[in-house]
Amino acid sequence: MIAEPARHEGVWTYALFLPCAVLYSVVGYLLASTYNLIDGDGPSRVANAGYTIFSRDPHLGAIGFVWNPLPSVVEIPLLLLTPVWPEMKTLGLAGVVQSAVFMALAVVAVRRIALDRNVPRVWRWLAVATFALNPMIIEYGATGLSEAAFIFFVVVAVRRLLLWMTTHDVLDLAWAGFAIGASYLVRYDALSVAAAAVVGVFLVTWLRYRGTAGNKGALGTALHDGVIVGLPSAAAFVVWAVAGWVLTGEAISQITSPYGNSSQVSVAAVNQGGSGVDLAAAGGEILARIFGMQPLLLVVLAVAAVVAQRQRRLDSFVPTALFGGVIIFQAAAQITGTTFGWFRFYIFVIPLVVITILTWWSPATVSARSASGWARHLPGVAMLVVAVTSIPVTWISMLNPAVGNQSVQFGLRSIVSPSTNPMDQEYYFQLFQDDRAIAEWLDRQNLPEGSVLSDSFQSWGIWLSSNRPDQFVITSDFDFFAVLNDPAASGIRYILVSDPVADGGMDAINTRYPSLWEDGAGLGAREMSVVGPGGMIRWRIYSVDAPGG
Repeated sequence: MIAEPARHEGVWTYALFLPCAVLYSVVGYLLASTYNLIDGDGPSRVANAGYTIFSRDPHLGAIGFVWNPLPSVVEIPLLLLTPVWPEMKTLGLAGVVQSAVFMALAVVAVRRIALDRNVPRVWRWLAVATFALNPMIIEYGATGLSEAAFIFFVVVAVRRLLLWMTTHDVLDLAWAGFAIGASYLVRYDALSVAAAAVVGVFLVTWLRYRGTAGNKGALGTALHDGVIVGLPSAAAFVVWAVAGWVLTGEAISQITSPYGNSSQVSVAAVNQGGSGVDLAAAGGEILARIFGMQPLLLVVLAVAAVVAQRQRRLDSFVPTALFGGVIIFQAAAQITGTTFGWFRFYIFVIPLVVITILTWWSPATVSARSASGWARHLPGVAMLVVAVTSIPVTWISMLNPAVGNQSVQFGLRSIVSPSTNPMDQEYYFQLFQDDRAIAEWLDRQNLPEGSVLSDSFQSWGIWLSSNRPDQFVITSDFDFFAVLNDPAASGIRYILVSDPVADGGMDAINTRYPSLWEDGAGLGAREMSVVGPGGMIRWRIYSVDAPGG
């Protein structure tokens, strides 16, 4: 039997979605609550969501414009559960649920592609398992980052474009465009997906119609199809840029803002004494991370080219174009030193390989060309080989500090080998403990609303951990800069200042008062210094002198 009966499709969808969502959520909860293994990008997005409802000046624009909004928007209703489940905010579990749901939806979308391709049941479920149980997929379905939502929308776009390759239905093209447009609201690098889709659709349409409609007619139709698939992304880009410009004066904050990715990379490079990018080293790192998740990538792509030639179909190039666009973008960004070379940035190689193999089966609506025995069995054998290689290789790569280079992956090494990597000696198990200690101390002061001045770019962990978030004046408050210019007259009792030599150089408070960290800048007395996980002083708290004091 090839496919489950249509009347049972909803049952199968929930039967797949719910266990995956629960698995990813439980893993995320255990990592955060039991081991304190937290990737800061996840809860920082939860904080962005929280500012819109729990800050002293709540408004939708408080979600911020440095990072794209969709993950935080999804987390807003989850944060409404904070009164009954405080960890939704304090541990950032709203982010865990967000990523778990999106990654489970991505698993469902992979299965739908397998159904569209008429993949036999055994191989269909093997493909689903190869994707869903990959350790990197589990980690980023569990830790609240944006990878899960990004993967989901791009997988949906790939599915719709694969359908369009067969049906020529403009609705499939439109749905692909909407999915890619939605992915831009998750990550800026979705623009690479949009570019790949527009170029690919244009070329496919032109090749399809040039023989019947002539070159001019084919070009017109190709432009039409390219606009359909690209317009939602263009609209998302313009709307988000205009909103950012109206509210912050910056249209592309991730690039131009002092809080943006470019500034963070520059500060990190200076702190590490870097003198530029070592191209050979960067290239080696990129290859190690790509093949550290899918060691058979080149083999699969080579076979895909042969299959495409034999079947006279271009389907196999759809996942290569869209997923490959992201991978190439990230590789170029790492080589040019404009982004951090995190292992997770190459996670799209996982769905690329799995879905490429799925395209080797002919769609249910297309009669398969006669094939020899080896050709009929090739996709299944390839999926099996990828399954038994990619999952263990990914796990080994995650435990290799030269490849798996983020805090959760470092922590996994200690969990797996506590004797060689003792947990009590590793900084990543202590992350955000200083933030929680500061929040508890401030909460005990019973301060009135708007008594603590902080730049939430650095202090989001303190804000999340506090049970009284309205005591903070944060960057998204409309009166933040007025308060910053005269803290005493504005009723500020304490100022939180982060180390400007580390990553605090982008802090608005340090920018306004360059000597505050060292001598209080005449605003008040140092109340305390707080040591961070690395053993260095990370925070200083100054009590503000009363006006005229």
